[in-house]
Amino acid sequence: MSLAWVFGLAAVVSSPYVGFSIEIGGFLAGLALANSMANYQIIAKAKILRDFFIVIFFVLLGIQMSFNEIAAIILPAIIFSLFRNYC
Repeated sequence: MSLAWVFGLAAVVSSPYVGFSIEIGGFLAGLALANSMANYQIIAKAKILRDFFIVIFFVLLGIQMSFNEIAAIILPAIIFSLFRNYC
């Protein structure tokens, strides 16, 4: 039901009559669901879906990486890695 609410509100808000983007519709639907009485149940059931999309996001981010200038990146990466371990 909550996913139907999100997609339905996103479709209505992004229609030519309202004129906003689909992202604004999803944001408004998310706000409405976050303030509902069943928000903890929605969070528990949507956790698997959230984790799946996080994996997809990072895989796509890794695919877009370019290693053409690896020589220019490797020294700052090592320095920052060492700095992180000692702080």
